[in-house]
Amino acid sequence: TPLYSSAASDVYKRQIISSLMAFIIWMSISWENSKKPFYESSVIVNGASAIKDTTYLSYINQMTGQKVNDLSKKRLINALVTHPFVHVARVSNRYPSKLIIDIKERKPFALLNKDPMVILDQNCYVLPDINNLEKYDIPVLSKFNKDNKLYPHGEKSLSIKVQNTISWLSSLHAVSYTHLRAHET
Repeated sequence: TPLYSSAASDVYKRQIISSLMAFIIWMSISWENSKKPFYESSVIVNGASAIKDTTYLSYINQMTGQKVNDLSKKRLINALVTHPFVHVARVSNRYPSKLIIDIKERKPFALLNKDPMVILDQNCYVLPDINNLEKYDIPVLSKFNKDNKLYPHGEKSLSIKVQNTISWLSSLHAVSYTHLRAHET
């Protein structure tokens, strides 16, 4: 019978340990859920320079119909990258109550001389005019097709000639940047 009681004792120990682990997990989840209503995560937006961080938060709210704190990370990123100025975004949590949004913005790279002016980034994406172009020293391109359908906001320009020109300017910019960096050392 000592063999039988040892086996029964092992089963009993496993049941107690399993029950205890289930209880701890349940308590952890309950505690987290009970704490959520008591604090609102503070949202920190890094990398916003062309547009105010509050504008990005308002945009997310407008696109989703929900507050930033109520969205999953995936849904938050999906909403952010639809903004024409957002190139990429990353979202992370700093527990217990911080939500960090890192944004890499598209930078104005060239202007297309037409009415209204078209702002392009280095990858030929059309950016909205946010009335702050005076802080950028960028070339103005002329004598291109002025059809507005070729320049949809937030999307790549559909004009092949404009794409080729921006590609050429980007390569010049990369060469001049490399040349300048070489002379700094």
